Amino acid sequence: MLASTEDGPTTEPNGDPYTFLLKAERPRTVAEVRDALDRARIPYRSGLLAGRKPSVIFTVPRERLDEARAVIDDSVESDAGLALPPSEQKFPWWQVRTVGSLILLHFLIVFWVIGSADAGRGLLRWGALLKGGTVDEPWRLVTSLLLHVDPAHVFWNGASMMVFAVPLLTDLRFARTVLIYFASGIGGGITALEFARAGTLIVGSSGAVAGLFGAWVVLTLSRTHLEPLTRRARIRTIGIAMLVLPSLLGPITSTGHSVSVSSHLGGLATGMAIGALISTGLLRRIRAAAG
Repeated sequence: MLASTEDGPTTEPNGDPYTFLLKAERPRTVAEVRDALDRARIPYRSGLLAGRKPSVIFTVPRERLDEARAVIDDSVESDAGLALPPSEQKFPWWQVRTVGSLILLHFLIVFWVIGSADAGRGLLRWGALLKGGTVDEPWRLVTSLLLHVDPAHVFWNGASMMVFAVPLLTDLRFARTVLIYFASGIGGGITALEFARAGTLIVGSSGAVAGLFGAWVVLTLSRTHLEPLTRRARIRTIGIAMLVLPSLLGPITSTGHSVSVSSHLGGLATGMAIGALISTGLLRRIRAAAG
């Protein structure tokens, strides 16, 4: 067990001062940090920090702190699972760029479809879901997620996507977030087709966004098993949920377009189910690492 905390250095028996580098919560992240420091031949000390949220603390010689930080930046895949000193917290640039690129793609597609032909025909030609016609073309369950009826449709879905996809990308990284997005979108599409009237066209990524929201809620609540949420965090989580849920359940948008509530509910349920599976696995590995 280390005799140091984030507040200051510890001195080893040989008199060499060691100072806090980072705190890692996930077994995979712990292994990546150790491998990176070993390859760089940077001496370090590590130990288990017990408590409600078990983690591993790394300290390095003070004179090699900057070098160690650079090594971690270059070698560890992402900041997920790392707790850095407050001055070292980073803005999630790659997460924002990733989500922003997808939103931009949605805008380009909607302008292309609207500008190329009658909106309804264009949407159907480019992959909208069609009640009664999707069974023979299941690929529409994916392509429909990229199509929207107008720029306002893209904007509101994109704003919600930015809010929930960025923290998921930070916590779960790219592959798991993409899995939640597409699985929720497909789940929402299947549910929408089940309850839609014959001949109805269904487009939009709102089912996928509802899944991102569902996964975010589950993962946020799952952290209470390791560390109770602060009062501010509880209020923030409840407030966000109260703002989002009405938009998921409303049958008409502010611009007068019909909303597939069943798609939202199907995507929400899918995202929550996947989030529960992921959080269960993460909690199990963290507890195993804690011994």
